[in-house]
Amino acid sequence: MFNKNQVVAVVMGGPSAEREVSLNTGAAIANALREYGYTNVVEIDLDPRNFGKQLAESKAEVVFNAVHGLRILHGQSYYQTHAARRRHFHPGLPDC
Repeated sequence: MFNKNQVVAVVMGGPSAEREVSLNTGAAIANALREYGYTNVVEIDLDPRNFGKQLAESKAEVVFNAVHGLRILHGQSYYQTHAARRRHFHPGLPDC
């Protein structure tokens, strides 16, 4: 299970046409996590070219994907997060 002191990164935004929806979703998720007592929530505005660096700099132990649009549908963020060996979550994809 989760430790509420783990660093949780909420990935949002990105380059899709649904960017604003994703930013709103991500902010709501980050706020809810804080309200539930998670003390180390980091919000990442997805830059696909630098996502690996963003993820490393965040020191995330758990990643919650709030990205909307084509990039996530093709699984790119999912596989990058998986390759970085971070536990990650996204609706409709398996918990890893």
